[in-house]
Amino acid sequence: MEKLFEIMPYYGYYHMQCTKFNDLDIFDHQYQNFMKLSKVKIWFGTIKIDDNDESIYGKVILGIQCDYHNPINGEKKETEMHCGSLKSNDIEIKSLELNEGDYINKLYLCYNEVISYIKMETKKGNTLELGQYDKDCEKTITFNTDKYSHMIHSFHGYFNKYGLRALGCVHLKRRNYFFLNLIDVFRFRHLLKIDITEKEKWTEEKIAKLGYEEKAFIRLCLLPDSQFSCVIQFCC
Repeated sequence: MEKLFEIMPYYGYYHMQCTKFNDLDIFDHQYQNFMKLSKVKIWFGTIKIDDNDESIYGKVILGIQCDYHNPINGEKKETEMHCGSLKSNDIEIKSLELNEGDYINKLYLCYNEVISYIKMETKKGNTLELGQYDKDCEKTITFNTDKYSHMIHSFHGYFNKYGLRALGCVHLKRRNYFFLNLIDVFRFRHLLKIDITEKEKWTEEKIAKLGYEEKAFIRLCLLPDSQFSCVIQFCC
């Protein structure tokens, strides 16, 4: 049986003194499959633990923070800042907002003892890039190896006072995420196909009494196969 979600391992260097994070924990278990990444924020700069401290690593990726939303109930949440020390005066911050229908499908890292470079690309060609690129320590995180486009679902990793030490992600095929979020449509449409009595209940008079979203839901489920396919393809 095909796995719905794929868990990418941690890329980087971490040890027992690092703090582990998993963005899945931001939502209750019942909603974790449906959560959608909507924004990524990255910090980059020189590590400075105190005023007298000299950095032993130079400039590094200091941390990451993400926004997610739950399309089931509209709830939006922001993770904690998974960051090292932010005391230096050369810190750069960049963000990437994911508009409706867009998602991250490529990830690149450069790391040795610390992560020094991150680049993320989206399906629609938007890019978040920050850090010092070094081809000798670049790692292309590959998860689009078949004919289906994959999307990053959530991030996990480790950080400590010296910055972001390791990063991984959960990813899945875009078509599977699309199916998860429209499963109620497919279930009810199937019911209407096998239960004529249920289908006949939904007269124009009854539909007219519903709210806007309920009307759209019922009318979509009642469409003939050819028209339903034409509409549903724009949800992918």
